[in-house]
Amino acid sequence: MNKASVLSHLRAAAAAHRRAPAESPIKISAHAAQRMIERGVTTEDMVNAFSTPRPPDVRESVNGDGRWEVRGRTVDRRAFTAVVVLEDRPNTFVITVIA
Repeated sequence: MNKASVLSHLRAAAAAHRRAPAESPIKISAHAAQRMIERGVTTEDMVNAFSTPRPPDVRESVNGDGRWEVRGRTVDRRAFTAVVVLEDRPNTFVITVIA
């Protein structure tokens, strides 16, 4: 998977979340949910970062284990990084959030 396909996957996940939040393809691990609370990042921040006109910075994890680091901004413009695993499109599993 390359950067362009990762961005496409994230945009599809964000669009599906906006259409039907209760059936969102964006899954957040318990660990990530705790980190989001600690860092003041909401699911809406995540969705916005995945779908802004200016694409988020996306990098493959240094481990090469299928994880991707997505650097975005919250609605109030604070930077954060989400580590995600891309599953069957558009399913996206958020593993952690780093400030």
